[in-house]
Amino acid sequence: MAKNDGGNMNSLSAKYWLLACFLLTIWLTGCSQQGSAVAYGILDRDTTTLLATSNALIVAIPVQEGEQVKTGDLLVQLDKTKQLTNLALAKAKAKQAQARLAKLQNGERQEDIQAAIAGVKAARASLLQSQLQLKRDQELMKSSSISQTELDNATAQYDASKANYEIAQQALKKITNGSREEDIQLAMAEVEATQASVAYEQAKLEELAIRATTDGLLDSLPFQVGDRVTLNSILAVVQSDSPPFARVYVPEPFLANLTIGQQMSVMIDGVTQTMNGRLRWISMEPAFTPYRSMSEQDRSRLVYLTEVDVPEAKGLPSGIPLHLKLN
Repeated sequence: MAKNDGGNMNSLSAKYWLLACFLLTIWLTGCSQQGSAVAYGILDRDTTTLLATSNALIVAIPVQEGEQVKTGDLLVQLDKTKQLTNLALAKAKAKQAQARLAKLQNGERQEDIQAAIAGVKAARASLLQSQLQLKRDQELMKSSSISQTELDNATAQYDASKANYEIAQQALKKITNGSREEDIQLAMAEVEATQASVAYEQAKLEELAIRATTDGLLDSLPFQVGDRVTLNSILAVVQSDSPPFARVYVPEPFLANLTIGQQMSVMIDGVTQTMNGRLRWISMEPAFTPYRSMSEQDRSRLVYLTEVDVPEAKGLPSGIPLHLKLN
């Protein structure tokens, strides 16, 4: 079963507070004709969400929520028994393909060549013997010493010996000439295909080890060892060590005065010192879908989500309420 612990509650609390800030900003925007000179929000950080790469069983979680993790650290290990079998099968097929290619490139063994030569000699000896027998029978036939049937048998034996000799010669030629270039190219392509299959199965095996992709704080581990997860289930959430930022809603009347890169004053609850921030992003869409036709008063109530980098707040936890001065 999935956990429902403090890490998730903190995340939910931050979302609820941000929603409250959104509603408060809308209310303050309507309190005066010019709108509020303050925008409210929370301190936040970039997060990385790591998903399950397969429908599998969780067999190990070597870390705990709240720990600092480094890029490459193992967070969750999924069962790899099935994938190890797939990898072994792919490797076996690759070995078979390499063996076939080596056989074509190296040619036949010397023993096989000698056997083919011996076969040609034996077929030639049999052909000479049947040829001599046919000549004797032809002479005897002239004096009627043998029947026509016996001559026919000698002729058939000669023809068979001649055919066997030609077959033996072709077999020797095939062995000594080696494999055709087309067959070698086909075998090489098969080797490349099986090697690619091995690399693919190896990559799938490595994906079963869910590792941190950035340095940061392990914010959430929704599952426990023994849970069976489905593909693309959220297995871990990591808060990046990058500088925090203020996520705030800005009233529409102040939007035209904002520019990316602009310096802003940030007041964080519990911190007496005003911190310097830098506007890094402004949403192009308002926080709710406007009507097709809105009056000036209605438009003034719109608010836009913005993000302001606050490097000086690096040591503070995410989720702290704050507000910005807009004038």
